[in-house]
Amino acid sequence: MHHRLKDRLIRLETSRSLMLSGERPFMGGTNLMVLLVAGHLGGMTAHEAVGEAYGRALGYAGGFELRSVLSLEHGSPAGEGRDRRHAEAVARLLTLKGVSAEEGGGPVCDALRALYDDLPEHVRQHPFGREVGTSLNEVMDMFL
Repeated sequence: MHHRLKDRLIRLETSRSLMLSGERPFMGGTNLMVLLVAGHLGGMTAHEAVGEAYGRALGYAGGFELRSVLSLEHGSPAGEGRDRRHAEAVARLLTLKGVSAEEGGGPVCDALRALYDDLPEHVRQHPFGREVGTSLNEVMDMFL
């Protein structure tokens, strides 16, 4: 089977099974990274959408540009550029705590928890921030 067709089939089957089960996929790790990037690197203000600050941290002009690149496939050149920007932002985040992603496990987990704790209160109290906070322990368990 053609590689791209196989990928699409897997995504379709996954989304169909999630629709039938009524469960949403767990996005805790991704959500944590988005919140940390928005809060620490994007300078999220008290009355701003997380996406605006996240997009700014990745170097996009605004939320509209970010939304357009988020809809791109991972294998496309623009999708790869978006993924590269995200990976670079996560590396910059971890550098704030003197850690690199290659260290993995405990050091990365400790750095992420410290970065969450260091977020401004308005970021943690944002509805998205509160959602991330409720899944924080589950996300930390994934890194250990």
